Amino acid sequence: MSERDPGHLTIAALAHHDEAETGGVRRPWANAAMTAQIGLFVIALAAVLHFGRDVFAPTVAGLLVGLTVAPFVEWLRRRGVPAPLSSAVIVIAMVAAIAAAITALAVPLETWSSRIPEIGAKLENEWKDIRGPLETLKEVEKQVQDATNPGPDQAMQVSVQSPGIITAMVSSAPDVSAHVLVFLATLYFFLAGHAEFRRQALASFVRFRRRRAAARMFRDIERSLSQYVLTITAINAGFGVVVGLAMWALGLPSPHLWGMMAAVLNFALYIGPAAMAVILFGVSALSFDGLSAAIVPPLVYVALNLFEGQFVTPTVLGRRFTMTPLVVFLALVLWLWLWGIIGAFLAVPLLIVGRIVFVHLAFPPGRNTA
Repeated sequence: MSERDPGHLTIAALAHHDEAETGGVRRPWANAAMTAQIGLFVIALAAVLHFGRDVFAPTVAGLLVGLTVAPFVEWLRRRGVPAPLSSAVIVIAMVAAIAAAITALAVPLETWSSRIPEIGAKLENEWKDIRGPLETLKEVEKQVQDATNPGPDQAMQVSVQSPGIITAMVSSAPDVSAHVLVFLATLYFFLAGHAEFRRQALASFVRFRRRRAAARMFRDIERSLSQYVLTITAINAGFGVVVGLAMWALGLPSPHLWGMMAAVLNFALYIGPAAMAVILFGVSALSFDGLSAAIVPPLVYVALNLFEGQFVTPTVLGRRFTMTPLVVFLALVLWLWLWGIIGAFLAVPLLIVGRIVFVHLAFPPGRNTA
């Protein structure tokens, strides 16, 4: 077989051979082969991220939080505070804040979560008047069950009480502890070795121009992520206070719990506010008589959320962080599928990092675009 036999050539060699014969123009099948390789890589990467979410999700979360507070650690390092010490203080403060929040909210959260079956029964009773078309089907189902049951003497009734959220978290403590440990370890080691890691990463670029471009990209990622996360945290904290006061004014029990949940869930765009509205509707249905009174708290929450999302956040963040809602929604769906609820919270920060990397790679500073 001759050396020019395509059986001995790789895809790249075939593409080069075709370019030589066609004057530098690749044949369509060579481009299709390259596109297929990229598609297979993307599918493989998505599969790895999905099935390895127990490791990748807390690790990436630790890196993103580390990028957020890295400028503060660097600021302390320039003033003589060692990075390992400031990193340890930040991690300990974060653990203390989370523990304090769990301690303050554990009792009301456990109480309300254990009443979920009661909320469902109350809603079912409230909707009896509009369930007319389903009554016939239920009657037929009841007759079938009576015909197939062995009888009242042999039938056994089982009543199962739904466990609360805190009880479920305690039962899954090993998994939660492993995720938290990976997150905290990643956060600490990233902050403690941030300066050395950045120096080694920049040293890998031989040319000064590329090294300077990489330094600018790292700087923009840290500054943009810090500004976004800290600003959104302040906005959501204020939003939680307003929601808590509104629920207190409406007479809803445990208003501090709903304010805290509103602040936390507001980090997960679209999904978090939707879940919060459903939660408030269920709690209101159990706390008030009639659907007309029960619908008021979730409507007030939705109105406050719309005002915050349409006026407050865009005004505070400005145009720099304005993103197309479709892109944000698609990123949210993607990371929710890959990493579950953690992905929903990380979707926007990952989108910000991805956009900065894309801008620096596609439009490097100093490039002549004329």
